Amino acid sequence: MPPILLLRDESTHLSLDLPFMNCPSKQWLDAVGSGSGLVCLNMSDLRVQSNHIVVWNPATKKFRFLPKTDDHHDLLGFEFFHDSRDYKVVNILKPGPDNTIRAKVFTRSTKSWREVKSHYFCSSGAFLCGTFSSITLNGVLYSPIWIQERRSHRSHVLTVLSFNFHNEVFNVIPLPESSRKGQMKLLSWKNSLAFLGGRHCEPPRELWVMTEEPSAGTKQIIWVKQFILEPSAVPGYIIGSWKEYLFGENNSDEMQCYDPASQKSYEMQDFQNIMIIDMVSFTKKPSTMWRPWFQ
Repeated sequence: MPPILLLRDESTHLSLDLPFMNCPSKQWLDAVGSGSGLVCLNMSDLRVQSNHIVVWNPATKKFRFLPKTDDHHDLLGFEFFHDSRDYKVVNILKPGPDNTIRAKVFTRSTKSWREVKSHYFCSSGAFLCGTFSSITLNGVLYSPIWIQERRSHRSHVLTVLSFNFHNEVFNVIPLPESSRKGQMKLLSWKNSLAFLGGRHCEPPRELWVMTEEPSAGTKQIIWVKQFILEPSAVPGYIIGSWKEYLFGENNSDEMQCYDPASQKSYEMQDFQNIMIIDMVSFTKKPSTMWRPWFQ
């Protein structure tokens, strides 16, 4: 398997070894999250149809497998706490017959999993979009979730489920009316939650940024549209964001970077046939991990 690459800036990268993978051709990685140089990954082993959660330090090459549970890894998140030098891994479970979304949390200091007390009850059916669609920002895990409309048993609307790592409380954030039926890609934009959205059956090209404004003693969530991407700006699929750039991959597996400020895009010649895996804090500088597709 080709190595994982760490993009340090627009033109410099490092090749990273994976000491915890003993059969790369039969194993696959999904990024869960990162913080303070640690990277949390969900490793799928195709040989035995099982999943393992691993916390890895690329600088020291040390890693740790978390205790296995009988739960499916439907939606995972990771957060590092700088004040206590501790971290949490959350596994949010898909709704059961009672339409309740539950979560189990692993804490480094206790070395064990526990079920959190706060649950989220859906008044009707809900579908989680999974770890790949989620993002963790400022201590909160965000993920798209489809919730059944109350007035219809067949129609679902798109919204955002959040889980606060500090108080371990769920919340649901409604989206703008125009984005509740289409596609959505969550992003971090200037340290704020954002998403690329679009109308039904259209590619997500509208960048919306979430803000919180005081209202009657509370904070009201408001989505502000920043700009609309032209199809020619980043043709193909939008993979993610880094600094103030957007990254996309076209149908030829060519990686492109788009700068909304200058409205210019360029191909990344040294990063073809790769995909973004996550943002990491590495040697005190924000970096991006890239992983090649299996050849």
